[in-house]
Amino acid sequence: MINSTRKLAILVFLPIILIACSGAKKTEKILVQHYGEIPAKKENLKNENVIVETKLTEGSSKLEMSKSELKYTKILPLILWIEIKQELNTRLNQQIPVNQFTNALNQYARTQKITEKLAGKKISLQIEQLPYKYSLKLKSRVLLLFIAWDRHSMVPGPEPTRIKYTVTQQETTVKTGTIEIPYQNNQYAFNRYNGSRKALLEYFTTYDAYLKSLGKVVMDKIVAEL
Repeated sequence: MINSTRKLAILVFLPIILIACSGAKKTEKILVQHYGEIPAKKENLKNENVIVETKLTEGSSKLEMSKSELKYTKILPLILWIEIKQELNTRLNQQIPVNQFTNALNQYARTQKITEKLAGKKISLQIEQLPYKYSLKLKSRVLLLFIAWDRHSMVPGPEPTRIKYTVTQQETTVKTGTIEIPYQNNQYAFNRYNGSRKALLEYFTTYDAYLKSLGKVVMDKIVAEL
């Protein structure tokens, strides 16, 4: 009797385990496909009047793109099927957002517009937070005949961008402040067997564009407060 119960449990939950594993592997594979490797910080864009620092990347591996953790939020056994709700919570290597943001900011800081507005002033920025999390929400139904179908959605993490800055002129501090910008929490819904790869790639492309535009936004906000 015990062996029969174990076999039944394995048969029922095996599809659930396979769904979870395939979701995790697929998103990781698409992430690597999109970036190839972690975007590097471009040393040639550094500006002596703008210094960007952060502790976010301390201890980050150059070989690890992300870390994912799967948790079950709901398992509902019904008569003909089992409904499972899961979340695949992923944290990107923080070098990805930090390097992209820093490159964009340094490049914009070298433009004549910003150079003229600084007029000899120096800005030190401390990156305290950038968006780097996302959650892949999985809603699955598994028939007792072991036929399964899924509905997935991608939800960005809630953390805003937060940058502290100090402006100095001739070694004297003339301005300090904090820039905080909320990250739009748009949800990307898609079907696992119909466009999940495309949806994930679109999400990462949008994410990259946001980080690159963020450098200009932050610098403009700081200069406007001088």
